[in-house]
Amino acid sequence: MGRLKQNTISVVEAAYAIHLDQDAWLAGLVQAAEPGLAEELGLVGYVYDARRLPLEIESIHVRGSGRLVDYARRTVAMASTNADFVDATWRAQSVATVSQTVDMRTVESASDFVANGINDFLIVNAYDVSATGVWIGAALPTLRRPTARESLIWSRVAAHIAAGYRLRRRREGRPAAVLSPSGKLEHPEGEATEGAARAALRQSVLRMEAARGRLREQHVEQAIEGWQPLTDARWSLIDQFESDGRRYVVAVENALAPKAPDGLALREQQVVAAAASGRTTKLIAYELGLNASTVRVLLSRAARKLDLRSRAELVALYRAYARKVTL
Repeated sequence: MGRLKQNTISVVEAAYAIHLDQDAWLAGLVQAAEPGLAEELGLVGYVYDARRLPLEIESIHVRGSGRLVDYARRTVAMASTNADFVDATWRAQSVATVSQTVDMRTVESASDFVANGINDFLIVNAYDVSATGVWIGAALPTLRRPTARESLIWSRVAAHIAAGYRLRRRREGRPAAVLSPSGKLEHPEGEATEGAARAALRQSVLRMEAARGRLREQHVEQAIEGWQPLTDARWSLIDQFESDGRRYVVAVENALAPKAPDGLALREQQVVAAAASGRTTKLIAYELGLNASTVRVLLSRAARKLDLRSRAELVALYRAYARKVTL
Protein backbone atom coordinates (compact mmCIF):
# COMPACT_ATOMS: atom_id res chain seq x y z
CA MET A 1 0.00 0.00 0.00
CA GLY A 2 2.61 2.54 1.12
CA ARG A 3 5.08 1.79 -1.65
CA LEU A 4 2.46 2.24 -4.34
CA LYS A 5 1.58 5.67 -2.98
CA GLN A 6 5.13 6.87 -3.20
CA ASN A 7 5.95 8.68 -6.42
CA THR A 8 3.37 6.98 -8.66
CA ILE A 9 2.19 10.31 -10.04
CA SER A 10 5.82 11.47 -10.09
CA VAL A 11 6.55 8.74 -12.65
CA VAL A 12 3.72 10.05 -14.84
CA GLU A 13 5.09 13.59 -14.51
CA ALA A 14 8.55 12.34 -15.47
CA ALA A 15 7.07 10.70 -18.59
CA TYR A 16 6.11 14.13 -19.95
CA ALA A 17 9.47 15.81 -19.30
CA ILE A 18 9.99 15.66 -23.05
CA HIS A 19 12.43 18.59 -23.15
CA LEU A 20 15.17 16.32 -21.75
CA ASP A 21 17.51 14.29 -23.93
CA GLN A 22 16.72 10.58 -24.03
CA ASP A 23 19.28 9.44 -21.45
CA ALA A 24 18.22 12.10 -18.94
CA TRP A 25 14.53 11.39 -19.62
CA LEU A 26 15.00 7.67 -18.96
CA ALA A 27 17.06 8.35 -15.83
CA GLY A 28 14.26 10.55 -14.51
CA LEU A 29 11.68 7.82 -15.11
CA VAL A 30 13.72 5.12 -13.39
CA GLN A 31 14.53 7.37 -10.44
CA ALA A 32 10.88 8.34 -10.02
CA ALA A 33 9.77 4.68 -10.20
CA GLU A 34 12.32 3.41 -7.68
CA PRO A 35 10.47 4.21 -4.40
CA GLY A 36 7.27 2.50 -5.52
CA LEU A 37 8.69 -0.36 -7.57
CA ALA A 38 12.11 -1.46 -6.32
CA GLU A 39 12.67 -3.91 -3.45
CA GLU A 40 16.24 -3.04 -2.40
CA LEU A 41 17.90 -5.18 -5.10
CA GLY A 42 18.01 -2.57 -7.83
CA LEU A 43 16.08 -1.27 -10.79
CA VAL A 44 16.99 -1.16 -14.46
CA GLY A 45 15.25 0.57 -17.35
CA TYR A 46 15.87 0.72 -21.06
CA VAL A 47 14.37 2.20 -24.20
CA TYR A 48 13.94 -0.36 -26.95
CA ASP A 49 13.00 -0.63 -30.62
CA ALA A 50 11.03 -3.76 -31.57
CA ARG A 51 10.35 -2.83 -35.19
CA ARG A 52 13.03 -5.31 -36.24
CA LEU A 53 14.48 -8.36 -34.56
CA PRO A 54 16.54 -8.72 -32.54
CA LEU A 55 15.33 -5.92 -30.28
CA GLU A 56 17.65 -2.95 -30.08
CA ILE A 57 18.38 -1.21 -26.78
CA GLU A 58 18.80 2.52 -27.40
CA SER A 59 19.37 3.81 -23.86
CA ILE A 60 19.76 2.08 -20.49
CA HIS A 61 19.81 3.28 -16.88
CA VAL A 62 20.27 1.41 -13.61
CA ARG A 63 19.64 2.18 -9.94
CA GLY A 64 21.67 -0.18 -7.81
CA SER A 65 24.06 -2.86 -9.03
CA GLY A 66 25.66 -2.25 -12.40
CA ARG A 67 25.33 -5.99 -13.02
CA LEU A 68 21.69 -5.33 -13.91
CA VAL A 69 22.80 -3.59 -17.11
CA ASP A 70 24.67 -6.70 -18.17
CA TYR A 71 21.65 -8.87 -17.32
CA ALA A 72 19.32 -6.69 -19.39
CA ARG A 73 21.60 -6.65 -22.43
CA ARG A 74 22.27 -10.40 -22.33
CA THR A 75 18.60 -11.23 -21.89
CA VAL A 76 17.55 -9.04 -24.81
CA ALA A 77 20.29 -10.50 -27.01
CA MET A 78 19.28 -14.06 -26.13
CA ALA A 79 15.48 -13.83 -26.21
CA SER A 80 14.59 -11.14 -28.71
CA THR A 81 15.49 -13.09 -31.83
CA ASN A 82 12.39 -15.26 -31.31
CA ALA A 83 9.40 -13.47 -32.89
CA ASP A 84 6.83 -15.53 -30.95
CA PHE A 85 8.53 -14.75 -27.65
CA VAL A 86 8.76 -11.05 -28.49
CA ASP A 87 5.03 -11.02 -29.38
CA ALA A 88 4.21 -12.67 -26.05
CA THR A 89 6.40 -10.42 -23.90
CA TRP A 90 7.68 -7.04 -25.07
CA ARG A 91 4.76 -6.56 -27.50
CA ALA A 92 2.03 -7.91 -25.23
CA GLN A 93 2.70 -7.34 -21.53
CA SER A 94 2.43 -4.12 -19.57
CA VAL A 95 2.87 -5.42 -15.99
CA ALA A 96 4.26 -8.88 -15.22
CA THR A 97 7.03 -10.76 -13.51
CA VAL A 98 9.72 -12.60 -15.46
CA SER A 99 8.69 -15.87 -13.78
CA GLN A 100 5.30 -15.64 -15.49
CA THR A 101 7.10 -16.15 -18.79
CA VAL A 102 10.27 -18.10 -18.05
CA ASP A 103 12.02 -19.92 -15.19
CA MET A 104 15.08 -17.74 -14.48
CA ARG A 105 16.94 -20.75 -13.11
CA THR A 106 17.00 -22.23 -16.62
CA VAL A 107 18.26 -19.06 -18.33
CA GLU A 108 22.03 -18.95 -18.66
CA SER A 109 22.17 -15.15 -18.61
CA ALA A 110 20.31 -15.03 -15.29
CA SER A 111 22.13 -17.81 -13.41
CA ASP A 112 24.56 -15.50 -11.62
CA PHE A 113 21.67 -13.33 -10.42
CA VAL A 114 19.81 -16.30 -8.96
CA ALA A 115 23.03 -17.24 -7.16
CA ASN A 116 23.11 -13.74 -5.65
CA GLY A 117 19.54 -13.69 -4.37
CA ILE A 118 17.68 -12.22 -7.37
CA ASN A 119 14.97 -14.72 -8.26
CA ASP A 120 12.54 -12.63 -10.27
CA PHE A 121 11.88 -9.23 -11.82
CA LEU A 122 8.72 -7.12 -11.64
CA ILE A 123 8.35 -5.55 -15.07
CA VAL A 124 6.57 -2.40 -16.19
CA ASN A 125 6.62 -2.46 -19.98
CA ALA A 126 5.46 0.72 -21.72
CA TYR A 127 4.91 -0.63 -25.23
CA ASP A 128 3.66 1.69 -27.95
CA VAL A 129 1.81 0.33 -30.98
CA SER A 130 4.54 1.79 -33.18
CA ALA A 131 6.66 -1.16 -31.86
CA THR A 132 8.89 0.92 -29.60
CA GLY A 133 8.81 1.18 -25.85
CA VAL A 134 10.35 1.51 -22.41
CA TRP A 135 11.04 -1.47 -20.12
CA ILE A 136 11.58 -0.99 -16.37
CA GLY A 137 12.42 -4.01 -14.20
CA ALA A 138 12.77 -4.26 -10.41
CA ALA A 139 14.87 -7.13 -9.10
CA LEU A 140 12.96 -9.32 -6.60
CA PRO A 141 14.29 -11.67 -3.91
CA THR A 142 11.46 -14.19 -4.36
CA LEU A 143 9.17 -15.50 -7.07
CA ARG A 144 5.80 -13.81 -7.16
CA ARG A 145 3.04 -12.38 -9.33
CA PRO A 146 1.95 -8.72 -9.52
CA THR A 147 -0.95 -7.98 -7.21
CA ALA A 148 -4.22 -6.80 -8.75
CA ARG A 149 -3.52 -3.32 -7.42
CA GLU A 150 -0.01 -3.25 -8.86
CA SER A 151 -1.33 -4.38 -12.23
CA LEU A 152 -4.06 -1.73 -12.28
CA ILE A 153 -1.85 1.18 -11.28
CA TRP A 154 1.36 0.32 -13.13
CA SER A 155 -0.41 -0.60 -16.36
CA ARG A 156 -1.80 2.92 -16.39
CA VAL A 157 1.59 4.39 -15.56
CA ALA A 158 2.97 2.38 -18.50
CA ALA A 159 0.36 3.95 -20.79
CA HIS A 160 1.63 7.40 -19.79
CA ILE A 161 5.27 6.41 -20.32
CA ALA A 162 4.41 5.15 -23.81
CA ALA A 163 2.55 8.40 -24.55
CA GLY A 164 5.49 10.47 -23.29
CA TYR A 165 7.96 8.49 -25.35
CA ARG A 166 5.75 8.88 -28.44
CA LEU A 167 5.75 12.66 -27.89
CA ARG A 168 9.53 12.66 -27.54
CA ARG A 169 9.96 10.78 -30.80
CA ARG A 170 7.61 13.11 -32.66
CA ARG A 171 8.95 16.29 -31.10
CA GLU A 172 6.53 18.92 -29.86
CA GLY A 173 4.33 20.38 -32.57
CA ARG A 174 2.01 23.36 -32.70
CA PRO A 175 -0.34 23.43 -29.70
CA ALA A 176 -3.93 22.43 -30.37
CA ALA A 177 -4.96 24.45 -27.30
CA VAL A 178 -3.34 26.38 -24.44
CA LEU A 179 -5.15 26.33 -21.12
CA SER A 180 -4.55 27.56 -17.59
CA PRO A 181 -4.29 25.01 -14.74
CA SER A 182 -7.91 25.91 -13.95
CA GLY A 183 -8.97 24.65 -17.38
CA LYS A 184 -9.60 28.11 -18.85
CA LEU A 185 -8.77 28.48 -22.54
CA GLU A 186 -5.99 31.06 -22.79
CA HIS A 187 -5.68 31.54 -26.56
CA PRO A 188 -8.45 31.37 -29.18
CA GLU A 189 -6.35 29.80 -31.93
CA GLY A 190 -5.81 26.07 -32.23
CA GLU A 191 -7.88 23.19 -33.61
CA ALA A 192 -9.16 22.03 -30.22
CA THR A 193 -10.52 25.33 -28.93
CA GLU A 194 -14.22 24.97 -29.72
CA GLY A 195 -17.21 22.84 -28.85
CA ALA A 196 -16.86 19.35 -27.48
CA ALA A 197 -13.07 19.28 -27.86
CA ARG A 198 -12.67 22.39 -25.72
CA ALA A 199 -14.96 20.98 -23.01
CA ALA A 200 -13.18 17.62 -23.03
CA LEU A 201 -9.76 19.24 -22.69
CA ARG A 202 -10.96 21.43 -19.84
CA GLN A 203 -12.13 18.36 -17.94
CA SER A 204 -8.85 16.59 -18.67
CA VAL A 205 -6.86 19.51 -17.29
CA LEU A 206 -8.94 19.57 -14.11
CA ARG A 207 -8.49 15.83 -13.58
CA MET A 208 -4.75 16.11 -14.20
CA GLU A 209 -4.43 18.95 -11.69
CA ALA A 210 -6.40 16.96 -9.08
CA ALA A 211 -4.14 13.94 -9.65
CA ARG A 212 -1.03 16.07 -9.15
CA GLY A 213 -2.46 17.78 -6.10
CA ARG A 214 -4.73 16.52 -3.35
CA LEU A 215 -5.19 12.98 -4.69
CA ARG A 216 -1.60 11.89 -5.34
CA GLU A 217 -0.87 10.63 -1.83
CA GLN A 218 -4.16 9.55 -0.31
CA HIS A 219 -6.15 8.30 -3.32
CA VAL A 220 -3.58 7.03 -5.81
CA GLU A 221 -6.05 4.85 -7.77
CA GLN A 222 -8.43 7.77 -8.22
CA ALA A 223 -5.54 10.04 -9.20
CA ILE A 224 -4.16 7.70 -11.83
CA GLU A 225 -7.59 6.82 -13.24
CA GLY A 226 -8.49 10.48 -13.64
CA TRP A 227 -5.33 11.53 -15.46
CA GLN A 228 -5.52 9.79 -18.84
CA PRO A 229 -2.71 9.79 -21.44
CA LEU A 230 -4.95 11.12 -24.24
CA THR A 231 -8.08 13.20 -24.56
CA ASP A 232 -10.47 12.04 -27.27
CA ALA A 233 -7.75 9.69 -28.60
CA ARG A 234 -5.79 12.69 -29.91
CA TRP A 235 -4.17 15.08 -27.44
CA SER A 236 -1.74 14.76 -24.56
CA LEU A 237 -1.26 17.50 -21.98
CA ILE A 238 2.16 18.92 -21.15
CA ASP A 239 3.37 21.84 -19.02
CA GLN A 240 4.65 25.07 -20.52
CA PHE A 241 6.32 27.78 -18.42
CA GLU A 242 6.62 31.42 -19.35
CA SER A 243 9.66 33.55 -18.49
CA ASP A 244 7.84 34.95 -15.45
CA GLY A 245 7.29 31.42 -14.11
CA ARG A 246 3.61 31.26 -14.99
CA ARG A 247 2.49 27.75 -15.96
CA TYR A 248 0.15 26.79 -18.77
CA VAL A 249 -1.11 23.40 -19.92
CA VAL A 250 -0.66 22.72 -23.62
CA ALA A 251 -2.63 20.13 -25.57
CA VAL A 252 -0.50 18.58 -28.33
CA GLU A 253 -1.32 16.01 -30.99
CA ASN A 254 -0.19 12.56 -29.85
CA ALA A 255 -2.55 9.99 -31.39
CA LEU A 256 -1.54 6.36 -31.71
CA ALA A 257 -0.33 5.73 -35.25
CA PRO A 258 -0.41 1.98 -35.88
CA LYS A 259 0.22 0.11 -39.08
CA ALA A 260 -3.04 -1.75 -39.70
CA PRO A 261 -4.84 -3.64 -42.49
CA ASP A 262 -6.58 -1.52 -45.11
CA GLY A 263 -10.28 -0.84 -44.75
CA LEU A 264 -10.35 0.35 -41.15
CA ALA A 265 -10.93 3.89 -39.91
CA LEU A 266 -8.19 5.44 -37.75
CA ARG A 267 -10.01 4.86 -34.44
CA GLU A 268 -10.64 1.25 -35.43
CA GLN A 269 -6.95 0.81 -36.28
CA GLN A 270 -5.98 2.26 -32.91
CA VAL A 271 -8.18 -0.01 -30.81
CA VAL A 272 -7.30 -3.12 -32.83
CA ALA A 273 -3.56 -2.42 -32.48
CA ALA A 274 -3.97 -1.82 -28.74
CA ALA A 275 -5.98 -5.04 -28.31
CA ALA A 276 -3.32 -6.98 -30.21
CA SER A 277 -0.71 -5.77 -27.71
CA GLY A 278 -2.57 -7.47 -24.87
CA ARG A 279 -4.42 -4.47 -23.47
CA THR A 280 -7.84 -5.07 -21.94
CA THR A 281 -10.86 -3.09 -23.09
CA LYS A 282 -10.65 -0.94 -19.95
CA LEU A 283 -6.96 -0.23 -20.47
CA ILE A 284 -7.52 0.66 -24.14
CA ALA A 285 -10.28 3.06 -23.09
CA TYR A 286 -7.98 4.59 -20.47
CA GLU A 287 -5.06 4.97 -22.85
CA LEU A 288 -7.15 6.62 -25.57
CA GLY A 289 -9.38 8.70 -23.33
CA LEU A 290 -12.55 6.98 -24.58
CA ASN A 291 -15.41 5.11 -22.97
CA ALA A 292 -15.06 1.34 -22.67
CA SER A 293 -18.36 0.96 -24.53
CA THR A 294 -16.91 2.99 -27.43
CA VAL A 295 -13.89 0.69 -27.57
CA ARG A 296 -16.12 -2.39 -27.70
CA VAL A 297 -18.15 -0.86 -30.55
CA LEU A 298 -14.99 0.01 -32.49
CA LEU A 299 -13.57 -3.51 -32.08
CA SER A 300 -16.86 -5.07 -33.18
CA ARG A 301 -17.09 -2.77 -36.18
CA ALA A 302 -13.50 -3.55 -37.20
CA ALA A 303 -14.19 -7.30 -37.01
CA ARG A 304 -17.26 -6.95 -39.23
CA LYS A 305 -15.36 -4.90 -41.80
CA LEU A 306 -12.69 -7.58 -42.02
CA ASP A 307 -15.26 -10.39 -42.09
CA LEU A 308 -14.10 -11.82 -38.77
CA ARG A 309 -16.23 -13.34 -36.05
CA SER A 310 -14.40 -12.56 -32.82
CA ARG A 311 -11.87 -10.38 -31.05
CA ALA A 312 -9.45 -13.32 -31.00
CA GLU A 313 -9.56 -13.56 -34.80
CA LEU A 314 -9.11 -9.81 -35.06
CA VAL A 315 -6.06 -9.88 -32.78
CA ALA A 316 -4.55 -12.84 -34.65
CA LEU A 317 -5.01 -11.09 -38.00
CA TYR A 318 -3.45 -7.86 -36.75
CA ARG A 319 -0.46 -9.62 -35.17
CA ALA A 320 0.22 -11.51 -38.40
CA TYR A 321 -0.06 -8.27 -40.38
CA ALA A 322 2.13 -6.30 -37.95
CA ARG A 323 4.81 -8.99 -37.98
CA LYS A 324 4.85 -8.98 -41.77
CA VAL A 325 5.29 -5.21 -42.05
CA THR A 326 7.80 -4.80 -39.21
CA LEU A 327 10.02 -7.88 -39.18
